[in-house]
Amino acid sequence: MLQSAFLERVWRIIPNTIVHGLPGLRQMRHGVVQQRLELASDAYHSGAYAEAIEHLQQALALEPDDLEALATLGSVYFASKKFEESVKVFSRMLDIDYFNTDALKGRAYALDLLGRTDEAIYDYLRFLSLKTDDPGVHANFVSALLNCSKTDEAIAAGERAKTQFPEDVTLRGLLAQAYYNGGRFVDAEDEIEAACTLDPDRVASFQLAGLIYKGTGKTEKAAEALRWAVSLDPNNPENYLSLAGVMDGLGRYDECRENAAKAKSLLETANDTDGLHMALWELGWANYKLGRWTESAEASAKAVELKPNAAMPRFNLGLALLRQGEVQRATEAYSAALALDDQAALMKDAIGDLTDAMAQSRNLPGAAAILSELQAHAKRTPAATRRARHGTSAPNPR
Repeated sequence: MLQSAFLERVWRIIPNTIVHGLPGLRQMRHGVVQQRLELASDAYHSGAYAEAIEHLQQALALEPDDLEALATLGSVYFASKKFEESVKVFSRMLDIDYFNTDALKGRAYALDLLGRTDEAIYDYLRFLSLKTDDPGVHANFVSALLNCSKTDEAIAAGERAKTQFPEDVTLRGLLAQAYYNGGRFVDAEDEIEAACTLDPDRVASFQLAGLIYKGTGKTEKAAEALRWAVSLDPNNPENYLSLAGVMDGLGRYDECRENAAKAKSLLETANDTDGLHMALWELGWANYKLGRWTESAEASAKAVELKPNAAMPRFNLGLALLRQGEVQRATEAYSAALALDDQAALMKDAIGDLTDAMAQSRNLPGAAAILSELQAHAKRTPAATRRARHGTSAPNPR
């Protein structure tokens, strides 16, 4: 049983010089600390983080430099998402023991989640200079480098880790991502295929395979990978949304519409505004390509409601309204989109799509006047042409 609070207070007032000078006293006090650590561990593993923190603080009041207590406290703060506090505790450990790998790992993870990625990378490097047999740290290190766009370094780190852990699926996937970012597409495909083979039930590998194959123009293989991801995780809206984008690229708009609708339903349930905006945008475009003008306009209008500052759904809305013969409302939608001054969207989703529509329907009411205004706006902003031609605009479902 834990000694009384009174006795703990007594321990705190006995000078450390006396306690450390008498091995018996030191052992007795450490026994109290160990009791607190056991109680903290039980509370931690049951999810009672506040109780665990209280026990650990009591232990550290007796022995402020106890590394086990500090390590546990840092871990409890991390688990309870108090990352700033976690960093402070692990830093305290490193003040005591500069080469403590538990502290380096814990602080690196917390710094990473705080977005202090450069500091995290420094701690990952220090950890790996002392200990190389932790695949989780290798994976987080590669991921941090990718997040900082340090692609060459990420590739080098991933290749080193792969040599040591050739069957680690997470590391193979990260290396595939690094290769892809670095333009080494054949290597990226080889790595992601290896990851999918090593663990055919890992959804993330097939999601990444879909991204890589789509990026390298192998859309049928992208579709195959994403269908497998859907089968593994049918409640993940991202799988359906990614598959809808691939179907769009293949011109299979019925399947695009079907998957966008599934994503929309799941995202509505999850109250995910950003994802729902993308699903509605994709759904609006699929409906447009299928000649379902009313449904296209409805989906695009809802996308606009969710993100009024996004130009591309507004252009899609204007296009669908034109097809319905609602020239006034279409003109208003195009004008609102132009006011947002999204030059890449102007070239692709406005001028390009409207030109295609006019080729299909030569006497489309209101289209010529709107196209003239769009072209005039583009001439006033020549940078739009440069950005569209070199493909530097932000990615979109189209």
